[in-house]
Amino acid sequence: MEFLSEVMDEKIYSGKTKNGLKYYIIPKKDFNFKTAAIVVNYGSKDIYEGSPDGTAHFIEHKLFENEDGNAFDNFVKNNAEANAFTDFNKTVYYFSTAGDFYKSLEVLMGFVSRPYFERESVEREKDIIKQEIAMYGDDPYWKTYFDCLENLYPKSSLREIAGTAESVEKIDAETLYKCYDAFYRTENITLICCGDVDREVILDIAEKTDFKTGCADKEGTVFNKEGGTETLRDMGLSVPVFTLGIPLIYNERCNTLWAKYRIKVLMDIIAGNASRVYNNLYNSGVLNEPLGSSYVCGEGYAAMVFTGQAKEYEKAASVIKEFMLDLKQNGVSEKDFGNCHQKACGRFVRGFNSVDAVVMAQADISDKGDIITAYDEVSKMTRFELDMIMREYVDLEAAVLSGAI
Repeated sequence: MEFLSEVMDEKIYSGKTKNGLKYYIIPKKDFNFKTAAIVVNYGSKDIYEGSPDGTAHFIEHKLFENEDGNAFDNFVKNNAEANAFTDFNKTVYYFSTAGDFYKSLEVLMGFVSRPYFERESVEREKDIIKQEIAMYGDDPYWKTYFDCLENLYPKSSLREIAGTAESVEKIDAETLYKCYDAFYRTENITLICCGDVDREVILDIAEKTDFKTGCADKEGTVFNKEGGTETLRDMGLSVPVFTLGIPLIYNERCNTLWAKYRIKVLMDIIAGNASRVYNNLYNSGVLNEPLGSSYVCGEGYAAMVFTGQAKEYEKAASVIKEFMLDLKQNGVSEKDFGNCHQKACGRFVRGFNSVDAVVMAQADISDKGDIITAYDEVSKMTRFELDMIMREYVDLEAAVLSGAI
């Protein structure tokens, strides 16, 4: 299937290979760099047969190794840079190259489809992952972020992505093979390619890759929000760091393209660099730096999350909530909407000038649709839809504040 955007003069090919693998191919003629990614719909929140926290992230680490060595070495031989990451909902493996794209694509498809979890190597990897966990344990932004989510959804699996030192110790080669075999299947995987590439060559490589079919069911997890709590960590900071989480009253629409981009614009209106909230807090000396924001969503959960560094972090959080209450009661101003909507449209269009940005944007929504449809959602949104989201979805009473001092 071919999607075209008359506004941006862009196209995207979407479909399934003969072996059932979903794909998005975005042609960019005359671009020197080419990028590809494999997105696996299996993330840190997904539990299978009691698998320990951190299993999805552990698989991400170990897949690069095989009987012949390390896939990174093969990427280097092809002048490609490769990496991977795991979040709550997915694992993504990707590379970018100005060299032989198709050889690198074969490397990518090869190591992701052929697991090799050697027992001694798995045991060695535990120490590496524990060091990574310890490193993030010293990051106040990271810790307050997860404190916030764990307080919002205390009975869920929205916990540290890499797990804990204790949970990592419980992971062995059998666990990795079991979870890999359950979720690394064609129904659960998407291939994304962007650049001056040949669609038929890509599909030929993809169709020769041997993934199994028939994805397993994930264990159910409880996402009932609780909220209303506050946590504080003593980390010896000169200036406190905080995370404010505002949950949404969840329904299936929260986890769609429609909601994703509208809420991003709404969060920019609330706490973006040009927002009244940020300017008031910065000019009064409460904030030391711009606020960060993210929309955290998946099946069963959705929340606006704001982060920052503030001398009076409780005051900063209070000002944000007061402004949101005003939006609930009086709606978004036409000026604020116009500025932030225009910015979102411009940012989206500029992103098409980078093959890396295109692939990452498509990877972010691979379970929801394509980036041309996503741009349509951005461009056609209205101020009244944002007002409706504030009135009907945003639950200020269940807000959670976590801090580090």
